[in-house]
Amino acid sequence: MSLRNDNLEVVFVGWVDAQRRNDLGAIERHLHPDVVWHGLRPDLVCRNRDQVLDNVRNRGGQRPDVEGIELYAE
Repeated sequence: MSLRNDNLEVVFVGWVDAQRRNDLGAIERHLHPDVVWHGLRPDLVCRNRDQVLDNVRNRGGQRPDVEGIELYAE
């Protein structure tokens, strides 16, 4: 398996599972220090790691409705 596939596995297995369990500690461990979120919904756009974590914390355990997800492995 390539590093690219390993990174995608982290997203699918680690990040998605942490979201499902609302495990903020695991979510923090999976975020790169330079993470940004770009999206179609203005309320989900985050310009840095702190904003991403604030967004996750402020959901009150609720996950947003998701119609799709787009991932880029570099």
